[in-house]
Amino acid sequence: MLAALVAAGAALAAPQPALAAATAVVPVSDYLPEAPGLPGFRFYMPDARKTPGIRSGVVPPEYSFAMACCAKSGYEFKYEGKEGSAQLVVTVLQKLGAKPGAKVAALGTPDQVVLRVGNFITGTYLEEDDVVSAEASQLNGNDVYVYEVATPYAAVPGHHLAAFTTKGDLSYLFVVSTSEKQWGASQATLRKVLGSFKV
Repeated sequence: MLAALVAAGAALAAPQPALAAATAVVPVSDYLPEAPGLPGFRFYMPDARKTPGIRSGVVPPEYSFAMACCAKSGYEFKYEGKEGSAQLVVTVLQKLGAKPGAKVAALGTPDQVVLRVGNFITGTYLEEDDVVSAEASQLNGNDVYVYEVATPYAAVPGHHLAAFTTKGDLSYLFVVSTSEKQWGASQATLRKVLGSFKV
């Protein structure tokens, strides 16, 4: 369904040879500004010249979020650091069976939608029992569905927070995750990162 993975941080690493950029780990503090009002966090807004989905005209450069100081991994669509990871999945609404311009509520209730996008939250699969909470909310002026998902018995156990919303012809799924072991120490940071998401 959400086949189009769009990089929230696509190609943001400091200029380096292509091969080195795929394996090098560069602290985001080297190239992202400090997030306003969130000391220790960095602010990300996409650069229309560097993000593939924006460059192609599929995704408008209208989303932003703050993240704890961490490093960009070799994956184009994912940031990883000691607190966990953050990624953004964007797709056209038609792939979710909705008309262009549909509001998030038009896709179903929070409980219905999480079953459709759950595998993109966990990275593998989602069972109903894994959903800790699913609720409709407001986040930075957007109607969103906010999820907490725990997968302690998965092959790679994890704890995930996600925000799902729509704007224009697109749906946005922003996910922050950490291991079950690190959840206690990382959850406050991950909740701040999730709360900073804006489309």
